[in-house]
Amino acid sequence: MRKMPRLKVLLGSLLLVAALLAVAVVPVAAQTYFSPFSGDVTIDGEDAPIGKVVEAYIDGTSRASTTTKLGHYNLVITGGAADVDSAVSFKVDGVDATATPPNPTFQLNPQTVDLASGGVPGTYTLTMAVSGSGTTDPAADTITTYGAGTEVNIAAEPATGWYFVNWTGDVDTVADVTDPTTQITMNGGYTVTANFALRPVGDYPVLSWWLTNL
Repeated sequence: MRKMPRLKVLLGSLLLVAALLAVAVVPVAAQTYFSPFSGDVTIDGEDAPIGKVVEAYIDGTSRASTTTKLGHYNLVITGGAADVDSAVSFKVDGVDATATPPNPTFQLNPQTVDLASGGVPGTYTLTMAVSGSGTTDPAADTITTYGAGTEVNIAAEPATGWYFVNWTGDVDTVADVTDPTTQITMNGGYTVTANFALRPVGDYPVLSWWLTNL
């Protein structure tokens, strides 16, 4: 009977060790980190309309999404400690977007990253316009889509009494801005305007003679 106290002490010690082990194996909740992004969004060089889907990816996995306001987005990626400094990429309506500044990463501080996307991978849109009186080919006030790098023929035809002046707008890749029949290389989304002006009276010899001999 004298051994009972020792047995109680031993049992108590075992229970204490078991309790300590139970505490030790209780999982600690992983800390959640937040990486906020915001910025402008353009599609083919134009402000993205309301409702376009912006998605953020880490290692090819979608980690957050939002929809645009007019030309703008706000998005927060959630993750863990392992995500810090990981590269983040973006898509706009499922199309890869170019980030500015480039190579954004998962950080805990808010970041401003602008996104630029084409409407369809590898394509750009051309919008034609007219100032004055005349027509263009492709037609004015229409939007046509071409593959990146395509050389597109553009032409301007003045109305009677008008003459072609030049092409203006996004004309960096227009072969000759003073030629009414020229080409534009589609390295981006462009808007090009054909400018026409009224012919001076002196350009019409019969009318000029008639006016000066009244």
